Amino acid sequence: MGQDFLSKALGLHQANPDKFPEAAIHTLCLTNFGAGSDTTCISVPSFSFSLRTRRASSSLCQGESEATPTGLPLARVVPYGGVTVSGTFFPEGTVVGVNSWVAHHNTDVFGPDADEFRPERWLTQDKERLSMIEAYWIPASTNTPARSVGPSVQVVGR
Repeated sequence: MGQDFLSKALGLHQANPDKFPEAAIHTLCLTNFGAGSDTTCISVPSFSFSLRTRRASSSLCQGESEATPTGLPLARVVPYGGVTVSGTFFPEGTVVGVNSWVAHHNTDVFGPDADEFRPERWLTQDKERLSMIEAYWIPASTNTPARSVGPSVQVVGR
């Protein structure tokens, strides 16, 4: 696993303190903490509201609510030889990523109702479809250098 966000910021400061002063580290840390807190504060009530308004989904999710989700990294490093995506070439070693909202609303993956809260879509018996859904699911940017505070708060709360 790579360095965490703070280690990378401290490395930038040590390499070039004039261009990346300590004040920049403080600003970045506060920004990340605030952004993570904001997404957590929005996600939890939204999820709760969706469960309350859809009783069938709520009974399906009861057991799932106590399970720890598997995180997928947002960032990927382009492998040897590079890759062309939608006509754009990315050389090897380039860090690329995907916007999780866009990935989660991909109708080719999640179906024509991708915009609807429908947790039962994960209960499909079609293993190929389930594999594709799981490959596209990116919860709370876990396992990335700029991870959200949400998963940590979840673990502490248990």
